Amino acid sequence: MIDSAPSRSERLFVCPSGHGNIGSVLEVICAHFVVSLSDEQAFENFLNRLFWCHGEDFRIPEMSLPAALSLLLNPIMLSAPKLFQAYLILMVSEAIGICMPQPNTMLDPKLMDCYTEAFERSIFLYTRHMSSLHVDDFLGDNGSFIRSGLHGSSSKLNFESFLHPATRDKLHHLISKSYDAWNSYLSSMSSRTNSELVAASIAFMKESLCIVDESFKDEILSILSCIILRYPSNDIGDTLLYKKEETSSQDIYLLASILKLMSSSLLQAIWYVKHLRSSVCLKSLEDVSSCKGYDVIVDILGCFEHFSISLPIQKFLCETLQSHPARHKKSRWMFFHFSGLLSLSYASGLDFLVKDCLFALMVVLNMFIIEEGDLAAVDSLFGSSLESFSSKSSDKSEGVMAISKSSQIVSSKIQKIQEMYLRLLVSREMITSPISPRLLLFNSEHAPPYVPTTENNTIKQELQNMAPS
Repeated sequence: MIDSAPSRSERLFVCPSGHGNIGSVLEVICAHFVVSLSDEQAFENFLNRLFWCHGEDFRIPEMSLPAALSLLLNPIMLSAPKLFQAYLILMVSEAIGICMPQPNTMLDPKLMDCYTEAFERSIFLYTRHMSSLHVDDFLGDNGSFIRSGLHGSSSKLNFESFLHPATRDKLHHLISKSYDAWNSYLSSMSSRTNSELVAASIAFMKESLCIVDESFKDEILSILSCIILRYPSNDIGDTLLYKKEETSSQDIYLLASILKLMSSSLLQAIWYVKHLRSSVCLKSLEDVSSCKGYDVIVDILGCFEHFSISLPIQKFLCETLQSHPARHKKSRWMFFHFSGLLSLSYASGLDFLVKDCLFALMVVLNMFIIEEGDLAAVDSLFGSSLESFSSKSSDKSEGVMAISKSSQIVSSKIQKIQEMYLRLLVSREMITSPISPRLLLFNSEHAPPYVPTTENNTIKQELQNMAPS
């Protein structure tokens, strides 16, 4: 591309391998990659790009969607260093974006094709990558759903063979330096308590509510909060996403970038269907299923059925939705899967993975709304998930609040855990905006038992004052 402008003698890049312009393109992308992660601050910015964040520094796409997607689909990229793959996938995600299209925007079927293609590619990349992380119990038998076209996209072409030696050296040097930044990140995360991670999760969800339907914001916040409050007590066994000295930081970067791509591509596809439905006055699920692209989305979502349901939170949600067998037949499996992945992310203590999983769950709940017009299938979470949370104490864990739907006699140990979590609930992160009363069950008839101390009476009164009337 770049070499087509100057004369032959003035060309900036020469591809020695004879594979067209791909060598030139890779040289340009690698140069941008090196500059983008050149120092400590640049790497911190990279870490912040691993999840969707709504702020003043929202990034402008650095590449058009067709160009970024064509690079992502090139089989040569599968042999690139994982850190580079993560960087490229982030560029594709940012080219897709998460901004809702304006009501009067003309629908472009080509964009829908891009979204579904990116989503399908993200599923392939996710399955391929997770298989290398040795979490087989979590994945289950997932190989059968990989489409033959994607499965055949493996290539013997080597990414680095298209680069000049000097470029390869810069690439390797940058990757070596990245481990220092990773160790610094782990050090900062190690001082974070479970309570702080949960509080940050709630705050992140509130900031991300702009991606959900206005009339369902409170309900989605309540549903996901109910799920979050189960995690400190979840037993995930020996399944860990990150094991120090065993898991490479590049593996985690790549996983986070894939999750970001998966969320953005599915979200845009959902909004396309929603926009199309409103423009032609479609009202029923049968009408929605007739939308171009909807069947493709549902078909791709069905792949999650091949993953295992092995973690406690997954089994709990699976049982919850059994009362609505006709609803969300395909999309529910992505909901189950990412609830489990969220559990593993909490156990790893990696906040950007937690945020990626939460964002993905918000997108799936958007899909639920598109399919049925409500969230009735998961409304029962307000009862069953607020019954009683237990915690296995350890020297390093702080415990979690036990919330009971009806006043019950519980052990003094659980009562102390409640006190600890109540103090968390009134922390700055958790009360900056009103929380649904269905989440906390402020009414006295549903309130959990309290130890009658002056401190708890004060906290209880403060929580009741917060509750919307």
